[in-house]
Amino acid sequence: MARHFQDLPPSRIAIEVGTHSRSVSQLLAEWGHEVIVANPRNLRMIADSIRKSDQVDAHMLARLARVDPKLLSPIAHRKQEIYPDIIQLKARDLLVKNRTRLMNAVRGVLKSAGLRVPNSGTSCFPSKAAQCIPEELKPSMTPLLETISHLNQQIYSFDKAIESTAQNSYPETNRLRQISGVGSITALQYVLTIGDPGRFAHSRDVPAYLGLTPRRHQSGSVEQQLRISKAGNKHLRCLLVQCAQYLIGTFWPGQ
Repeated sequence: MARHFQDLPPSRIAIEVGTHSRSVSQLLAEWGHEVIVANPRNLRMIADSIRKSDQVDAHMLARLARVDPKLLSPIAHRKQEIYPDIIQLKARDLLVKNRTRLMNAVRGVLKSAGLRVPNSGTSCFPSKAAQCIPEELKPSMTPLLETISHLNQQIYSFDKAIESTAQNSYPETNRLRQISGVGSITALQYVLTIGDPGRFAHSRDVPAYLGLTPRRHQSGSVEQQLRISKAGNKHLRCLLVQCAQYLIGTFWPGQ
């Protein structure tokens, strides 16, 4: 990349967002180029093309960047200094997902043997499940329970680290945590995802940015309101929905 791009005169370069787009865009910007990172979700003319290839896609990106860069729905990568905190949240989320898969696997195996694990929280699940495992299944199931216990310890360590990060580095999360059901994880994920709040002209623009507003399909006299767009950060959207369900449950009759 250095041999090809470093000695080029300052140019406008369009790339698609992806695994390498962060590092590539930083390198190109350091070499004096204008970099446009296109959002592939909004480039249906490329994704749905009947002649799709890397060369054809590159030509289309170049034409759109030359005519009007806004047609590429450009995105901006988060700042390098907050990237470790973002990875911290992602790592915890991966551990939680794997713990859930293992717990469901244990419940499924025991259910097939005619057994049932009593309702329990994640912390005491290994001990309660161990009491239900017959002797012939212990050699196979015990390692799974030990892994769940280890994941519980790692997730607990992440929870303390995230709490410390939110309190020390992002004091603005305290305002969000005043809302019932919003904890340090949701508050920190929200602050890191939104970034500079000044880039939103109105507060109602934030739900659209997070994919929580309905899509619109209007043609002639027909106007349909569809399901939410689900654009933006999926993890934050899931956290906000969970907080909303918790908040609604405190007021819902019978809950």
